[in-house]
Amino acid sequence: MNPFSAIARRYRDWKYRRNDWRIVQDISAQRFTEILQAHLDNGWEITDNYQGFDPAMAKWHCQLRKGTSCLRCRWQSGAGHIFGPARILNGLGEDFGLTVFTTPQ
Repeated sequence: MNPFSAIARRYRDWKYRRNDWRIVQDISAQRFTEILQAHLDNGWEITDNYQGFDPAMAKWHCQLRKGTSCLRCRWQSGAGHIFGPARILNGLGEDFGLTVFTTPQ
């Protein structure tokens, strides 16, 4: 492994621990759409340059905000990723039956 890659990974892992973030990775298009819609129905707002989500897109991203909470959603290479505060992602994982990781895998 490249020494710079190892340093970058340690820094990323440190940021996740310091901010108490969690991540859900490799979400299917159908599940990703369900998660986005459920959050919008519960009062979350999309902030960012928003175009409607389409699984055929190569890349797509948005931020979901509610109050001071923020979730970052990304679609890339046919899989969705969502990261944000542990208290929210742990609940999201339980609600949708997804595995929540402490750092990106």
